[in-house]
Amino acid sequence: MAYLNGVEVARRGLGSAGSAVPFDTLATEEGPDQARTIDLNDYRSLLTSGPNVLAIQAHRANDYAELLVKPRLSWRINAVQPNSSTNSSPRPTEPALTQAPPPPPSITDITGKLAVPIDNGQGYYDVHVFSIPDGELLTTVTNARQPNLRYDGQRMLVNREGGGVENVFEINLVDGTDKQVSDAPEDWHPFYDPWGNRVIYGNTETALSGIPVPAIEDGELRRHSKTGEIIYTGIRRPFLFVQCRLVPPHLETDSLCRDIAVFDILVPAGQMGDLQGSHPVWTSNDMIAYKGCNTWAGSSLCGIFIVSSASTKRLSDGFIPVQLTTDTSDTPTDAKGNLIAFMSQQKGDWEAYIMDLNGRNIKNLSNSPGSNDGLPTISPDGNWVAFVSDRDGTWGIWVAPTAGGSAEKILDLPAVPWGSGSTTNWTDERISWSP
Repeated sequence: MAYLNGVEVARRGLGSAGSAVPFDTLATEEGPDQARTIDLNDYRSLLTSGPNVLAIQAHRANDYAELLVKPRLSWRINAVQPNSSTNSSPRPTEPALTQAPPPPPSITDITGKLAVPIDNGQGYYDVHVFSIPDGELLTTVTNARQPNLRYDGQRMLVNREGGGVENVFEINLVDGTDKQVSDAPEDWHPFYDPWGNRVIYGNTETALSGIPVPAIEDGELRRHSKTGEIIYTGIRRPFLFVQCRLVPPHLETDSLCRDIAVFDILVPAGQMGDLQGSHPVWTSNDMIAYKGCNTWAGSSLCGIFIVSSASTKRLSDGFIPVQLTTDTSDTPTDAKGNLIAFMSQQKGDWEAYIMDLNGRNIKNLSNSPGSNDGLPTISPDGNWVAFVSDRDGTWGIWVAPTAGGSAEKILDLPAVPWGSGSTTNWTDERISWSP
């Protein structure tokens, strides 16, 4: 399977286009030493200025025990040849024609689904899915928050809370059914991988920190009964977990996938120290961007970091995350194509931003000093960002072009759409946009 900037452009031997492919699926064709050419000419419209990402997802064939893939990218430039002439007389100079810039995106071109959590008045959230720009309510998922729509808009991950239902669930928006995805009620901020096959989320209760702290009992240090030495223990911290599939880990047949707290937790290079973080998003180049600090090296640097999704004990010896931003309030909220959306209070008020996958070209798209603007989500075509704002005195959904420009309101929200508790604050929510 091949993906250009997060869009599937080729598939062979792995089912029909657009269908989910678990990581352990065996291909139904191909054998050793067989080269295939994938012509991407029909997908040139997906290319953007700046970096582009071509991702190859390979699976072992069902009749071979090994897998070896050696992708090679080639291209051809059709140079324009000068027009020869037997007439040596110089031609009159004509003014060069300048190509008119493309028209800016129009709000009338906006389409898709938008998932928005709204406080249900009982201490929990319900996720409302609207069609945009008309604002028609398509469905409501009760006792759910922090939605993430799959790339095709057919399914949605939510953090279920309240009503006796917990854990991360996947909602089928076609037939209305749902299924449990995770095992721990404390799992939060679930996010699909670019292909809709796996999930990452955060949890503060599943694993103990490897950084020892003195154990306290009844307000006093615990000491060894014979040696008198201080007893140290680990404490629970926010960690990030990458599941093997979209099924609860206890149902996995692979023991490394079952023991998620040991083998599927993100770890730094050498598995030395902790990689703590929150609010993860999975980028088109198979990386995890998250909010955190360099906890493996003293926590002196904070902001948004990015690390390979393979930085788990099951798949590697870990990698050192790269810091993308430097403000402690910076919080990633979405990722599509070559962009990461995030919110930040670095200028005193909450604003909605985007940046490239490498942390460059940061843009403030909300630009509304004095108001609350955040939870940005990127449109499927990458031309727009939707975000929540109270800039006109009431909460609503606003959109702005990713190229920059004025924001426009497309949807009104209730007067009090958010919870009031420390764990239900609006800054801890998410909205999500899909086709």
